[in-house]
Amino acid sequence: MFDMPAFRLTKVVSPIVWLSASVGVAGLLSCGDATDPDDGLPTGSLEVVLEIAGNGTDSDGFVFVLRDTTYRIDAYDTIQIDGIPVGEHQYQLGNVEAHCVDKTLSPIVQVNRNATSTKHVNVECYGMLLFKEWYGPYDDQIFYLDESGNSRKLTPPQPGGQWSPSWSPDGTMVVYVRIERYEQDVYVADLNGNMQALAARPGVSEESPAWSPDGEWVVYIARDTMVGSFSQSNMRLVRPDGTGDHSILASDRLDLSPVWSPDGQWIAFACWDAEFGLCFIRPDGTDMYRANVELSQPQHLSWSPDGSRIAIEEFTNGQQVMIFNLETGDLSPTASDVQDITTFGGGTWSPEGGHLAVGATSNGEFQLYVTDRDGTNSQMLANNVRWHGDWSPDGLMLAFGLTPLAINICTFEGSGPRLLFDNDNIVVGTYWQKTHTPSAAVYSLEVPHIARVSADQHFGSGPPLGCRPYSRLSDRGRMVFSCLTDNDQKHH
Repeated sequence: MFDMPAFRLTKVVSPIVWLSASVGVAGLLSCGDATDPDDGLPTGSLEVVLEIAGNGTDSDGFVFVLRDTTYRIDAYDTIQIDGIPVGEHQYQLGNVEAHCVDKTLSPIVQVNRNATSTKHVNVECYGMLLFKEWYGPYDDQIFYLDESGNSRKLTPPQPGGQWSPSWSPDGTMVVYVRIERYEQDVYVADLNGNMQALAARPGVSEESPAWSPDGEWVVYIARDTMVGSFSQSNMRLVRPDGTGDHSILASDRLDLSPVWSPDGQWIAFACWDAEFGLCFIRPDGTDMYRANVELSQPQHLSWSPDGSRIAIEEFTNGQQVMIFNLETGDLSPTASDVQDITTFGGGTWSPEGGHLAVGATSNGEFQLYVTDRDGTNSQMLANNVRWHGDWSPDGLMLAFGLTPLAINICTFEGSGPRLLFDNDNIVVGTYWQKTHTPSAAVYSLEVPHIARVSADQHFGSGPPLGCRPYSRLSDRGRMVFSCLTDNDQKHH
Protein backbone atom coordinates (compact mmCIF):
# COMPACT_ATOMS: atom_id res chain seq x y z
CA MET A 1 0.00 0.00 0.00
CA PHE A 2 1.17 3.49 -0.69
CA ASP A 3 -0.25 7.03 -0.57
CA MET A 4 -1.48 8.54 -3.79
CA PRO A 5 -0.20 12.09 -4.40
CA ALA A 6 -2.77 14.89 -4.29
CA PHE A 7 -3.51 16.58 -7.62
CA ARG A 8 -5.30 19.89 -8.37
CA LEU A 9 -7.99 19.33 -10.99
CA THR A 10 -7.21 21.76 -13.80
CA LYS A 11 -8.51 21.78 -17.36
CA VAL A 12 -5.61 21.38 -19.80
CA VAL A 13 -6.25 22.49 -23.37
CA SER A 14 -4.43 22.50 -26.66
CA PRO A 15 -3.44 25.99 -27.83
CA ILE A 16 -5.63 25.75 -30.93
CA VAL A 17 -8.97 24.48 -29.59
CA TRP A 18 -12.15 26.09 -28.21
CA LEU A 19 -12.31 24.81 -24.67
CA SER A 20 -15.52 23.01 -23.78
CA ALA A 21 -16.73 22.29 -20.28
CA SER A 22 -16.14 18.58 -20.84
CA VAL A 23 -12.36 18.81 -21.26
CA GLY A 24 -10.76 16.52 -18.67
CA VAL A 25 -7.55 16.40 -16.68
CA ALA A 26 -4.28 15.67 -18.43
CA GLY A 27 -0.84 15.02 -17.03
CA LEU A 28 2.36 15.78 -18.91
CA LEU A 29 5.76 14.03 -18.57
CA SER A 30 8.81 15.29 -20.45
CA CYS A 31 12.55 14.68 -20.66
CA GLY A 32 14.53 17.86 -21.19
CA ASP A 33 12.90 21.04 -22.52
CA ALA A 34 9.43 21.03 -23.99
CA THR A 35 9.47 22.86 -27.31
CA ASP A 36 7.03 24.62 -29.59
CA PRO A 37 6.49 22.24 -32.50
CA ASP A 38 6.30 25.19 -34.89
CA ASP A 39 9.66 26.81 -34.21
CA GLY A 40 11.47 24.61 -31.71
CA LEU A 41 11.60 27.27 -28.95
CA PRO A 42 11.42 26.22 -25.26
CA THR A 43 7.88 26.28 -23.91
CA GLY A 44 5.97 26.31 -20.66
CA SER A 45 2.38 26.21 -19.44
CA LEU A 46 -0.06 28.82 -18.20
CA GLU A 47 -2.80 28.32 -15.65
CA VAL A 48 -5.59 30.89 -15.97
CA VAL A 49 -7.86 31.47 -12.95
CA LEU A 50 -10.94 33.62 -13.59
CA GLU A 51 -12.27 35.23 -10.42
CA ILE A 52 -15.54 37.18 -10.17
CA ALA A 53 -16.14 40.00 -7.69
CA GLY A 54 -19.08 42.33 -7.22
CA ASN A 55 -22.75 41.45 -6.77
CA GLY A 56 -23.29 40.11 -10.29
CA THR A 57 -22.08 37.27 -12.48
CA ASP A 58 -21.72 36.32 -16.14
CA SER A 59 -23.55 33.13 -17.02
CA ASP A 60 -22.34 33.05 -20.64
CA GLY A 61 -18.65 32.66 -19.82
CA PHE A 62 -15.69 34.50 -21.34
CA VAL A 63 -13.10 34.00 -24.07
CA PHE A 64 -9.41 34.19 -23.27
CA VAL A 65 -7.33 35.17 -26.30
CA LEU A 66 -3.58 34.41 -26.27
CA ARG A 67 -1.29 34.46 -29.31
CA ASP A 68 -4.29 34.76 -31.66
CA THR A 69 -5.87 31.64 -30.21
CA THR A 70 -9.21 31.66 -28.40
CA TYR A 71 -10.13 29.60 -25.34
CA ARG A 72 -13.39 29.48 -23.44
CA ILE A 73 -13.35 30.00 -19.68
CA ASP A 74 -16.32 30.19 -17.33
CA ALA A 75 -16.77 32.31 -14.24
CA TYR A 76 -14.84 30.94 -11.23
CA ASP A 77 -13.12 28.45 -13.57
CA THR A 78 -9.47 27.43 -14.09
CA ILE A 79 -7.90 26.30 -17.37
CA GLN A 80 -4.36 25.26 -18.29
CA ILE A 81 -2.76 26.04 -21.65
CA ASP A 82 0.37 24.10 -22.64
CA GLY A 83 3.03 24.57 -25.28
CA ILE A 84 3.41 28.35 -24.96
CA PRO A 85 6.81 29.80 -25.95
CA VAL A 86 8.81 31.11 -23.00
CA GLY A 87 8.58 34.87 -22.43
CA GLU A 88 6.01 37.64 -21.99
CA HIS A 89 2.70 37.55 -23.80
CA GLN A 90 -0.34 39.81 -23.78
CA TYR A 91 -3.82 38.38 -23.45
CA GLN A 92 -7.28 39.75 -24.21
CA LEU A 93 -10.53 38.88 -22.44
CA GLY A 94 -13.56 38.75 -24.69
CA ASN A 95 -17.30 38.12 -24.45
CA VAL A 96 -17.42 40.46 -21.44
CA GLU A 97 -21.02 41.52 -20.81
CA ALA A 98 -21.84 45.21 -20.35
CA HIS A 99 -22.34 44.83 -16.61
CA CYS A 100 -18.86 43.27 -16.13
CA VAL A 101 -15.40 44.88 -16.19
CA ASP A 102 -11.93 43.27 -16.42
CA LYS A 103 -10.15 44.78 -13.41
CA THR A 104 -6.87 42.86 -13.82
CA LEU A 105 -3.98 45.25 -13.26
CA SER A 106 -1.92 44.01 -16.21
CA PRO A 107 -2.81 42.02 -19.37
CA ILE A 108 0.74 40.60 -19.48
CA VAL A 109 1.48 36.93 -18.69
CA GLN A 110 4.96 35.52 -18.05
CA VAL A 111 5.62 31.95 -19.24
CA ASN A 112 8.67 30.15 -17.83
CA ARG A 113 10.60 27.18 -19.22
CA ASN A 114 9.25 23.75 -18.22
CA ALA A 115 7.02 25.35 -15.58
CA THR A 116 3.40 26.31 -15.06
CA SER A 117 2.79 30.00 -14.45
CA THR A 118 -0.48 31.26 -12.99
CA LYS A 119 -2.48 34.28 -14.14
CA HIS A 120 -5.39 35.52 -12.04
CA VAL A 121 -7.94 37.35 -14.18
CA ASN A 122 -10.14 39.55 -11.97
CA VAL A 123 -13.54 40.49 -13.32
CA GLU A 124 -16.10 42.59 -11.47
CA CYS A 125 -19.76 42.13 -12.44
CA TYR A 126 -22.37 44.59 -11.25
CA GLY A 127 -25.99 43.50 -11.01
CA MET A 128 -28.94 44.03 -8.68
CA LEU A 129 -29.47 47.64 -9.72
CA LEU A 130 -32.90 49.23 -9.30
CA PHE A 131 -33.88 51.92 -11.77
CA LYS A 132 -36.99 53.89 -12.64
CA GLU A 133 -38.33 54.34 -16.15
CA TRP A 134 -40.37 57.43 -16.92
CA TYR A 135 -43.44 56.91 -19.12
CA GLY A 136 -45.19 60.19 -18.36
CA PRO A 137 -46.43 62.33 -15.45
CA TYR A 138 -47.07 60.17 -12.36
CA ASP A 139 -46.14 57.06 -14.33
CA ASP A 140 -42.65 55.99 -13.24
CA GLN A 141 -42.16 52.21 -13.14
CA ILE A 142 -39.47 50.33 -11.19
CA PHE A 143 -37.19 47.78 -12.88
CA TYR A 144 -33.97 46.10 -11.83
CA LEU A 145 -30.96 44.49 -13.48
CA ASP A 146 -30.50 40.98 -12.12
CA GLU A 147 -27.15 39.30 -11.38
CA SER A 148 -26.67 38.51 -15.07
CA GLY A 149 -27.49 42.04 -16.23
CA ASN A 150 -31.01 41.26 -17.50
CA SER A 151 -33.74 43.87 -17.05
CA ARG A 152 -36.75 42.74 -15.00
CA LYS A 153 -39.85 44.57 -13.78
CA LEU A 154 -40.04 44.63 -9.99
CA THR A 155 -43.78 44.01 -9.70
CA PRO A 156 -46.75 43.04 -11.85
CA PRO A 157 -48.49 46.05 -13.42
CA GLN A 158 -49.98 48.48 -10.90
CA PRO A 159 -52.14 51.55 -11.59
CA GLY A 160 -50.30 54.83 -11.15
CA GLY A 161 -46.61 55.50 -10.70
CA GLN A 162 -43.91 53.97 -8.51
CA TRP A 163 -41.55 56.33 -6.67
CA SER A 164 -38.79 56.40 -4.06
CA PRO A 165 -37.51 52.78 -4.18
CA SER A 166 -34.86 51.60 -1.73
CA TRP A 167 -33.32 48.22 -0.92
CA SER A 168 -33.74 46.57 2.45
CA PRO A 169 -30.44 46.24 4.37
CA ASP A 170 -30.25 42.51 3.56
CA GLY A 171 -30.88 43.19 -0.15
CA THR A 172 -33.94 40.94 -0.44
CA MET A 173 -36.81 43.46 -0.51
CA VAL A 174 -37.63 46.89 -1.93
CA VAL A 175 -39.84 49.52 -0.34
CA TYR A 176 -41.43 52.10 -2.63
CA VAL A 177 -44.28 54.58 -2.98
CA ARG A 178 -47.21 53.99 -5.32
CA ILE A 179 -48.98 57.19 -6.40
CA GLU A 180 -52.47 57.29 -7.88
CA ARG A 181 -54.99 60.11 -8.02
CA TYR A 182 -52.94 62.39 -5.77
CA GLU A 183 -52.69 59.79 -3.03
CA GLN A 184 -49.49 57.95 -2.17
CA ASP A 185 -49.24 54.54 -0.50
CA VAL A 186 -46.19 52.67 0.81
CA TYR A 187 -45.56 49.18 -0.60
CA VAL A 188 -42.90 46.51 -0.19
CA ALA A 189 -41.95 43.89 -2.79
CA ASP A 190 -39.49 41.02 -3.13
CA LEU A 191 -37.62 40.06 -6.29
CA ASN A 192 -40.20 37.41 -7.16
CA GLY A 193 -42.82 40.08 -7.75
CA ASN A 194 -44.68 39.52 -4.48
CA MET A 195 -45.86 42.84 -3.08
CA GLN A 196 -47.72 44.06 -0.01
CA ALA A 197 -49.16 47.40 1.06
CA LEU A 198 -47.52 48.63 4.25
CA ALA A 199 -49.53 51.85 4.53
CA ALA A 200 -52.55 52.49 2.29
CA ARG A 201 -55.25 54.36 4.17
CA PRO A 202 -58.10 55.98 2.20
CA GLY A 203 -57.83 59.75 2.26
CA VAL A 204 -54.25 59.63 3.58
CA SER A 205 -51.07 60.18 1.57
CA GLU A 206 -48.10 58.11 2.78
CA GLU A 207 -44.63 59.04 1.51
CA SER A 208 -40.85 59.09 2.05
CA PRO A 209 -40.30 55.50 3.30
CA ALA A 210 -36.84 54.65 4.68
CA TRP A 211 -35.49 51.38 6.11
CA SER A 212 -33.96 51.20 9.57
CA PRO A 213 -30.34 49.98 9.43
CA ASP A 214 -31.32 46.60 10.89
CA GLY A 215 -34.24 46.17 8.46
CA GLU A 216 -36.76 45.78 11.28
CA TRP A 217 -38.72 48.97 10.60
CA VAL A 218 -39.73 51.37 7.84
CA VAL A 219 -40.30 55.01 8.75
CA TYR A 220 -42.69 57.06 6.62
CA ILE A 221 -44.73 60.28 6.69
CA ALA A 222 -48.55 60.23 6.56
CA ARG A 223 -50.70 63.24 5.71
CA ASP A 224 -54.43 63.71 5.44
CA THR A 225 -55.18 64.69 1.85
CA MET A 226 -58.18 66.84 2.84
CA VAL A 227 -57.88 70.57 2.18
CA GLY A 228 -56.67 72.41 5.24
CA SER A 229 -54.51 69.65 6.69
CA PHE A 230 -51.65 69.35 4.20
CA SER A 231 -49.25 70.98 6.64
CA GLN A 232 -50.01 68.37 9.29
CA SER A 233 -47.56 65.46 9.43
CA ASN A 234 -47.63 62.11 11.15
CA MET A 235 -44.29 60.30 11.26
CA ARG A 236 -44.90 56.57 11.67
CA LEU A 237 -43.05 53.24 11.89
CA VAL A 238 -44.21 49.93 10.44
CA ARG A 239 -42.59 46.51 10.17
CA PRO A 240 -41.86 45.07 6.68
CA ASP A 241 -44.68 42.53 7.11
CA GLY A 242 -47.19 45.33 7.73
CA THR A 243 -47.52 44.83 11.49
CA GLY A 244 -46.73 47.21 14.33
CA ASP A 245 -47.77 50.40 12.51
CA HIS A 246 -47.66 53.28 15.02
CA SER A 247 -47.06 57.02 15.23
CA ILE A 248 -43.88 58.46 16.75
CA LEU A 249 -44.47 62.14 15.97
CA ALA A 250 -47.68 63.97 15.02
CA SER A 251 -47.41 67.70 14.38
CA ASP A 252 -48.99 70.56 12.49
CA ARG A 253 -45.65 71.28 10.83
CA LEU A 254 -44.69 69.97 7.41
CA ASP A 255 -42.11 67.24 8.14
CA LEU A 256 -40.19 65.78 5.21
CA SER A 257 -37.52 63.27 4.14
CA PRO A 258 -36.87 61.14 7.27
CA VAL A 259 -33.51 59.32 7.27
CA TRP A 260 -31.97 56.99 9.89
CA SER A 261 -28.59 57.43 11.53
CA PRO A 262 -26.27 54.52 10.63
CA ASP A 263 -26.55 53.13 14.16
CA GLY A 264 -30.35 53.26 14.09
CA GLN A 265 -30.56 55.47 17.19
CA TRP A 266 -31.89 58.63 15.50
CA ILE A 267 -34.15 59.78 12.67
CA ALA A 268 -33.31 63.10 11.03
CA PHE A 269 -35.92 65.01 9.04
CA ALA A 270 -36.65 68.40 7.53
CA CYS A 271 -39.08 70.29 9.76
CA TRP A 272 -41.04 73.14 8.18
CA ASP A 273 -43.00 75.69 10.14
CA ALA A 274 -42.58 79.46 9.81
CA GLU A 275 -38.84 78.78 10.07
CA PHE A 276 -37.21 75.94 8.17
CA GLY A 277 -35.15 73.51 10.20
CA LEU A 278 -33.28 70.24 10.53
CA CYS A 279 -34.75 68.11 13.31
CA PHE A 280 -33.96 64.80 15.02
CA ILE A 281 -35.99 62.33 17.03
CA ARG A 282 -35.42 58.88 18.50
CA PRO A 283 -37.36 55.97 16.94
CA ASP A 284 -39.43 55.65 20.13
CA GLY A 285 -40.62 59.24 19.71
CA THR A 286 -38.54 60.76 22.51
CA ASP A 287 -35.69 63.28 22.67
CA MET A 288 -36.54 65.64 19.84
CA TYR A 289 -33.75 68.04 18.82
CA ARG A 290 -33.42 70.90 16.34
CA ALA A 291 -30.16 72.04 14.74
CA ASN A 292 -29.18 75.69 15.11
CA VAL A 293 -28.60 76.18 11.40
CA GLU A 294 -30.19 78.45 8.81
CA LEU A 295 -31.79 76.54 5.95
CA SER A 296 -34.35 77.32 3.28
CA GLN A 297 -36.83 74.62 2.21
CA PRO A 298 -34.58 71.69 3.23
CA GLN A 299 -35.40 68.32 1.67
CA HIS A 300 -33.77 65.17 0.28
CA LEU A 301 -31.63 64.35 3.32
CA SER A 302 -28.81 61.78 3.15
CA TRP A 303 -26.89 60.70 6.30
CA SER A 304 -23.25 59.72 5.75
CA PRO A 305 -22.29 56.11 6.61
CA ASP A 306 -19.84 57.29 9.31
CA GLY A 307 -22.63 59.31 10.93
CA SER A 308 -20.74 62.60 11.01
CA ARG A 309 -22.53 64.52 8.23
CA ILE A 310 -25.89 64.99 6.57
CA ALA A 311 -26.28 66.13 2.96
CA ILE A 312 -29.30 68.41 2.45
CA GLU A 313 -30.84 69.96 -0.63
CA GLU A 314 -31.99 73.51 0.16
CA PHE A 315 -32.63 76.92 -1.42
CA THR A 316 -30.92 79.70 0.55
CA ASN A 317 -28.97 80.99 -2.45
CA GLY A 318 -30.75 79.09 -5.15
CA GLN A 319 -31.01 75.32 -5.30
CA GLN A 320 -27.91 73.65 -3.84
CA VAL A 321 -26.73 70.65 -1.86
CA MET A 322 -25.25 71.53 1.54
CA ILE A 323 -23.32 69.33 3.98
CA PHE A 324 -24.11 69.73 7.68
CA ASN A 325 -21.31 68.63 10.03
CA LEU A 326 -22.94 67.26 13.18
CA GLU A 327 -19.71 67.51 15.15
CA THR A 328 -18.96 71.19 14.43
CA GLY A 329 -22.29 72.63 13.26
CA ASP A 330 -20.69 73.89 10.03
CA LEU A 331 -22.84 74.04 6.90
CA SER A 332 -20.79 73.78 3.69
CA PRO A 333 -21.89 73.96 0.05
CA THR A 334 -20.92 71.17 -2.30
CA ALA A 335 -18.74 71.85 -5.34
CA SER A 336 -17.96 75.35 -4.06
CA ASP A 337 -14.63 75.10 -5.89
CA VAL A 338 -16.44 74.95 -9.25
CA GLN A 339 -17.81 78.17 -10.74
CA ASP A 340 -21.28 78.67 -12.17
CA ILE A 341 -22.88 75.37 -11.21
CA THR A 342 -25.99 74.53 -9.20
CA THR A 343 -26.08 71.25 -7.29
CA PHE A 344 -29.33 69.37 -6.67
CA GLY A 345 -30.92 66.16 -5.40
CA GLY A 346 -29.45 65.68 -1.94
CA GLY A 347 -26.54 63.55 -3.12
CA THR A 348 -25.45 59.96 -2.50
CA TRP A 349 -22.66 59.02 -0.09
CA SER A 350 -19.99 56.51 -1.08
CA PRO A 351 -20.11 53.30 1.02
CA GLU A 352 -17.17 54.38 3.19
CA GLY A 353 -18.59 57.91 3.60
CA GLY A 354 -15.57 59.76 2.22
CA HIS A 355 -17.21 61.13 -0.92
CA LEU A 356 -20.55 62.49 -2.09
CA ALA A 357 -22.00 62.21 -5.62
CA VAL A 358 -24.22 65.14 -6.61
CA GLY A 359 -26.09 66.19 -9.69
CA ALA A 360 -25.28 69.65 -11.03
CA THR A 361 -26.34 72.03 -13.76
CA SER A 362 -24.03 74.38 -15.62
CA ASN A 363 -24.99 76.47 -18.64
CA GLY A 364 -28.07 74.32 -19.18
CA GLU A 365 -26.18 71.00 -19.03
CA PHE A 366 -26.75 68.32 -16.39
CA GLN A 367 -23.56 66.88 -14.93
CA LEU A 368 -22.38 64.35 -12.34
CA TYR A 369 -19.84 65.48 -9.74
CA VAL A 370 -18.04 63.76 -6.88
CA THR A 371 -16.76 65.80 -3.93
CA ASP A 372 -14.94 65.07 -0.69
CA ARG A 373 -17.13 64.72 2.36
CA ASP A 374 -16.70 68.43 3.18
CA GLY A 375 -17.87 69.44 -0.33
CA THR A 376 -14.45 70.30 -1.81
CA ASN A 377 -12.07 68.73 -4.36
CA SER A 378 -14.89 68.43 -6.87
CA GLN A 379 -14.45 66.15 -9.87
CA MET A 380 -16.83 66.03 -12.83
CA LEU A 381 -17.40 62.47 -14.04
CA ALA A 382 -20.04 62.79 -16.76
CA ASN A 383 -22.22 65.16 -18.80
CA ASN A 384 -25.88 64.87 -19.81
CA VAL A 385 -26.87 62.87 -16.74
CA ARG A 386 -30.21 62.44 -14.99
CA TRP A 387 -30.09 62.74 -11.20
CA HIS A 388 -26.96 61.99 -9.13
CA GLY A 389 -26.74 58.22 -9.60
CA ASP A 390 -25.68 55.67 -7.01
CA TRP A 391 -22.48 53.96 -5.90
CA SER A 392 -21.60 50.33 -6.48
CA PRO A 393 -21.26 48.26 -3.27
CA ASP A 394 -17.45 48.47 -3.44
CA GLY A 395 -17.51 52.25 -3.96
CA LEU A 396 -15.53 52.10 -7.22
CA MET A 397 -18.33 52.78 -9.70
CA LEU A 398 -21.32 55.08 -10.13
CA ALA A 399 -24.42 54.13 -12.12
CA PHE A 400 -26.63 56.89 -13.53
CA GLY A 401 -29.16 57.62 -16.23
CA LEU A 402 -27.65 59.24 -19.28
CA THR A 403 -29.59 61.39 -21.72
CA PRO A 404 -31.42 60.20 -23.67
CA LEU A 405 -32.25 56.56 -22.88
CA ALA A 406 -29.52 54.56 -21.20
CA ILE A 407 -27.96 53.53 -17.90
CA ASN A 408 -24.22 54.14 -17.78
CA ILE A 409 -21.51 53.38 -15.27
CA CYS A 410 -18.23 55.15 -14.75
CA THR A 411 -15.39 54.60 -12.32
CA PHE A 412 -14.92 56.96 -9.42
CA GLU A 413 -11.52 57.84 -10.89
CA GLY A 414 -13.43 59.23 -13.86
CA SER A 415 -12.57 56.88 -16.72
CA GLY A 416 -15.59 57.95 -18.72
CA PRO A 417 -19.17 56.69 -19.01
CA ARG A 418 -19.65 53.12 -20.25
CA LEU A 419 -23.00 51.73 -21.31
CA LEU A 420 -24.47 49.38 -18.74
CA PHE A 421 -27.95 48.97 -20.17
CA ASP A 422 -29.57 50.46 -23.27
CA ASN A 423 -33.12 51.45 -22.54
CA ASP A 424 -36.30 52.27 -24.46
CA ASN A 425 -37.50 54.85 -21.91
CA ILE A 426 -36.02 57.64 -19.84
CA VAL A 427 -34.14 56.49 -16.73
CA VAL A 428 -34.78 58.86 -13.81
CA GLY A 429 -33.09 57.08 -10.89
CA THR A 430 -30.61 54.30 -10.09
CA TYR A 431 -30.28 52.44 -6.78
CA TRP A 432 -27.62 49.77 -6.26
CA GLN A 433 -28.21 46.86 -3.91
CA LYS A 434 -25.95 47.10 -0.86
CA THR A 435 -26.17 44.69 2.04
CA HIS A 436 -25.01 46.10 5.36
CA THR A 437 -25.48 45.92 9.10
CA PRO A 438 -26.02 48.77 11.57
CA SER A 439 -22.96 50.74 12.59
CA ALA A 440 -21.65 50.07 16.08
CA ALA A 441 -20.99 53.76 16.67
CA VAL A 442 -23.39 55.83 18.73
CA TYR A 443 -23.87 59.46 17.74
CA SER A 444 -24.56 62.02 20.44
CA LEU A 445 -26.55 65.14 19.73
CA GLU A 446 -25.45 66.73 23.00
CA VAL A 447 -23.56 69.51 21.22
CA PRO A 448 -24.05 73.29 21.44
CA HIS A 449 -25.35 73.70 17.90
CA ILE A 450 -28.15 71.13 18.31
CA ALA A 451 -30.76 71.98 20.94
CA ARG A 452 -33.37 69.81 22.63
CA VAL A 453 -36.93 70.97 21.85
CA SER A 454 -40.41 69.70 22.60
CA ALA A 455 -42.28 67.80 19.91
CA ASP A 456 -45.03 70.43 19.72
CA GLN A 457 -42.73 73.45 19.89
CA HIS A 458 -43.09 75.92 16.99
CA PHE A 459 -40.66 78.41 15.50
CA GLY A 460 -42.55 81.42 14.23
CA SER A 461 -46.30 81.68 13.79
CA GLY A 462 -46.69 78.65 11.52
CA PRO A 463 -48.86 78.35 8.39
CA PRO A 464 -52.36 79.81 8.26
CA LEU A 465 -55.19 77.31 8.56
CA GLY A 466 -56.00 75.65 5.24
CA CYS A 467 -52.63 76.51 3.71
CA ARG A 468 -49.66 74.55 2.46
CA PRO A 469 -46.15 75.60 1.40
CA TYR A 470 -46.01 77.19 -2.02
CA SER A 471 -43.29 76.29 -4.53
CA ARG A 472 -41.23 79.45 -4.08
CA LEU A 473 -39.94 81.88 -1.48
CA SER A 474 -40.77 85.53 -1.02
CA ASP A 475 -38.17 88.17 -1.85
CA ARG A 476 -37.25 88.22 1.84
CA GLY A 477 -36.55 84.49 1.91
CA ARG A 478 -39.66 83.65 3.94
CA MET A 479 -41.95 80.75 3.20
CA VAL A 480 -44.92 81.46 0.94
CA PHE A 481 -48.13 79.52 1.58
CA SER A 482 -50.81 78.59 -0.94
CA CYS A 483 -54.22 78.96 0.73
CA LEU A 484 -57.66 77.88 -0.44
CA THR A 485 -60.58 80.12 0.52
CA ASP A 486 -64.27 79.80 -0.24
CA ASN A 487 -63.88 81.79 -3.44
CA ASP A 488 -60.37 81.42 -4.80
CA GLN A 489 -56.75 80.61 -4.05
CA LYS A 490 -54.49 83.22 -2.53
CA HIS A 491 -50.80 83.38 -1.56
CA HIS A 492 -49.66 84.60 1.87
